[in-house]
Amino acid sequence: MKRAEVISGVVVNVAEFDPDNIPGWAASWPKVTDGAGIGWGWDGSAFTAPPAPDPAEALAAERAGMIVSKFQAKVALLQAGLLSQVETAIQSADAVTQLAWAEANEFHRDSPAIAALSAAIGLSETEVDDLFRAAAVIAA
Repeated sequence: MKRAEVISGVVVNVAEFDPDNIPGWAASWPKVTDGAGIGWGWDGSAFTAPPAPDPAEALAAERAGMIVSKFQAKVALLQAGLLSQVETAIQSADAVTQLAWAEANEFHRDSPAIAALSAAIGLSETEVDDLFRAAAVIAA
């Protein structure tokens, strides 16, 4: 039997217990119904699913977590037929972007260097996202 630890009306933990041997410290936890999990609300009688994330906030959070190695980035660009375009764009980029391309061990999707390079070669935000997703699964 699953029970939920609730703090201030929000599920913070879900644990599985033998229904015949529920520890005293969890005896007051409500029984989990409707697939409730961490982040769900509890009003004292029913669980409620958390609100769906705002799509723009979810995309921003995903982009903030998009980090790939230099190798992964270059292979993804090579596979997309864009590596030579980027290398050409680097030659006329600002000094910081040139230094990032030459020295960075990893690339962050939301970095100024990525924004500058993607604009220089005419990539849309979605195309850059797709490149980062493709790069993330490349192994050396």
